[in-house]
Amino acid sequence: MTLQAASDTKLEKAHLTIKPVTAAGADAGSPRTLALHFNPTDYRVTKSAAWTRSAARAAKHAGPLQWLGAQPSRLTMTAFLDESDSASGSVLADAETLLACCAPTPESLQRNEPCAPYVTFVWGTTTGFTAVMTEVDVTFTLFRNDGQPCRATAVLTMEEVDVAPARQNPTSGARAVTRTHVVRAGDRLPLVAYRMYGDAALWRLIADANGIEDPLALRAGETLLVPARHAEPS
Repeated sequence: MTLQAASDTKLEKAHLTIKPVTAAGADAGSPRTLALHFNPTDYRVTKSAAWTRSAARAAKHAGPLQWLGAQPSRLTMTAFLDESDSASGSVLADAETLLACCAPTPESLQRNEPCAPYVTFVWGTTTGFTAVMTEVDVTFTLFRNDGQPCRATAVLTMEEVDVAPARQNPTSGARAVTRTHVVRAGDRLPLVAYRMYGDAALWRLIADANGIEDPLALRAGETLLVPARHAEPS
């Protein structure tokens, strides 16, 4: 994660950059910017790591710890939406844009690679990590006579995604986007393939890229290379 100190010389407005991507992380359309009506009063960034402890029956103390890997960073913030000063303004469109960040983009559905957009929180010179929106909780608090909401608060939760640099394909010389995935407890290759590509049958792409023979034998904490879907052999 990269966080830089914001400038004190002028008031910078915070915004979210929303970028459509494919399930493999490749660009799938032009990014858009959602300006926040008010800068947040605070936001929280959390980071955790996974550990396991081996049982030691004869030991006087706890068994040895084994580090399984870092968990993705999470950012939680509250966005304030307000159009009450305008004669007929509504916050409904902005609220729907935020809610749509939890659903596949039209661009990814057209490619049969369903994936929600990547989101980045930006405030002046402060740039958060690339993330996916895992939860959006909107509360409408003020309404016009016709029922249109003109004020709302939205609690946003974003989870970091791995964005790997483009890798060189040694056989064709072409550039291919490759992502990584940290195995969680209970993961199996078909499940990982469904998350990454929207198609569990493409698990062999991941297996071949990582030299895996048994798709069910994954260890929590290990990092898998996830090649772009167009790397599928013909």
